[in-house]
This record gives sequence, C-alpha cells and structure tokens, in this order.
Amino acid sequence: MHISAEEALDVINDGFAAGADLSGNMLDNLEKYAPALRDAGFTASQTMALIAQTRSGIFSEQGLEAIRQAGARLRDMSSSTRDALRGIGIDADEMARKLATKQMDMADAIKLVATKLKEVGYNSQEAGAVMSNVFGKSGKFASEEMIRGLDEIETNLDIVKEKT
Repeated sequence: MHISAEEALDVINDGFAAGADLSGNMLDNLEKYAPALRDAGFTASQTMALIAQTRSGIFSEQGLEAIRQAGARLRDMSSSTRDALRGIGIDADEMARKLATKQMDMADAIKLVATKLKEVGYNSQEAGAVMSNVFGKSGKFASEEMIRGLDEIETNLDIVKEKT
C-alpha cells in the first residue's frame, strides 16, 4: 500500500518526535528497510515504530533485518517455514489464512513466533529451525535477547512517541 507525500511526512515527523533519529540514521534506515517491510505487510507507521526502537536498545539493525526476513518468509510460507512453525506449535496454515484475510497483521504473527520460541526454549532444535527458516540469516546469528524482545516490540507509533 502506498501513502501520500503528506502522510509520509507525518510519519517522518512522528519518527523524529519518537526519538528515532537520536543515532542520526533514521532516514537511512527508513530508506533501507521501508520497502521490504512494506512488502512484508508492515505499514509506514509500524515501520517507523520499529526504527524508533532500534535506538532504544530493544534491538539493532540486525533486528530490523530479522523482522524483514520473517515478514517475507511468513508471507511466502514455504514448506520449510511451515515445518519450522509446526515444530514450535504454530498452525502455519491458520496463520497464513489469518494473514491473507487480515485477521492477523505481520507484527502480531512475528510476536506469536517469538512467544512460542520462549516456550520451547531458544537452545532447542525446534528453535534453531525457526531461527533459520523464519528469521533467515539474521536469525541464525541473532542473540537470544534480541529474539526475546520481539514479542515485546511495539508497532504503534503513538505509543512509542509517548514512551520517549
């Protein structure tokens, strides 16, 4: 979904208000990740909320890349992704249906995966399959702390602004 120039400027201004540019790379991150996150199902406002949280230490640019990968892989739902999700107790067919019918957004899908990873344990074989087949290369090298934080990530930019 594309947004108007006015809407884009509002999101950028909200990003500044949320402190997303404290490290000086908000616009670079927006340029780098916004197209892929949009394709993965994130709105402009959700993308800015994620970028704002990279500066707060919740996760790094590696976290943005892991989210981007997860969004693309959950949207595509390959057989290896489906198998990995089943291994941690997620009905991949139901998730795919909910994503397609907009009963679940991508942020909620990623939070569900992160929550289930906590339940099965990060050092389990099932978790390893999810890290590789859902979060991709970034997931394989991601810290447990970063993945643990994904289920607590806030995608509502207004809430992120309130916390700054």
